[in-house]
Amino acid sequence: MARVDKNSPFYGTSGRVGDLIFRTGLYGTTVHLAPEKKKNKSKYRANRNSRMPQAIEYARKRIRDPEMYELYQSGVNDAKNSAYMVAITDYLHAPKISRIDSSKYTGSVKQPINIYATDDFKVNKVMVVIRNPIGELVESGEATMKSKRYGRWTYLTTVVNTTTVGGTLLVTVEDHAENITSQTVVLGDNTAEQECGGQD
Repeated sequence: MARVDKNSPFYGTSGRVGDLIFRTGLYGTTVHLAPEKKKNKSKYRANRNSRMPQAIEYARKRIRDPEMYELYQSGVNDAKNSAYMVAITDYLHAPKISRIDSSKYTGSVKQPINIYATDDFKVNKVMVVIRNPIGELVESGEATMKSKRYGRWTYLTTVVNTTTVGGTLLVTVEDHAENITSQTVVLGDNTAEQECGGQD
């Protein structure tokens, strides 16, 4: 539970908006997370509840920035009916990595590594780090969005790598609220394409 500031557009609101429930009473307006349907998500819900005051503070600051307000306003829908609400939920949800495809990477330059990543709002940045089998840095850089519909980001390699098998590929995905999700895969013939378990 967190108290809603009197200057917030949601002060005085009662009812459910997206996955948030607002209650207004004698002592003001509070906001709570809607109950989870599955009991095994209780720890996850508790973690999100603990972050609610920070999420509200983040949203208040962001919507005062005209550029960020316009960005979050673009995410308004039936479930999230204001830029303020979009910003809150963005803060509470980390991006997800669903798949990393390095099947075309053999160590040459200009070879694509495809990352499939999504966010409850928008993925802001995808970074790639390649290391050789002994942990030395081969190269690193930022991937480029290639398909908004499928959440596909592509990184084109820039350095010749003569020892790919046994090396590692680290992918880091960041959203606009600076939530970060990372996944490391081992490069090799049997691990060229890996399904990844995302997090919320």
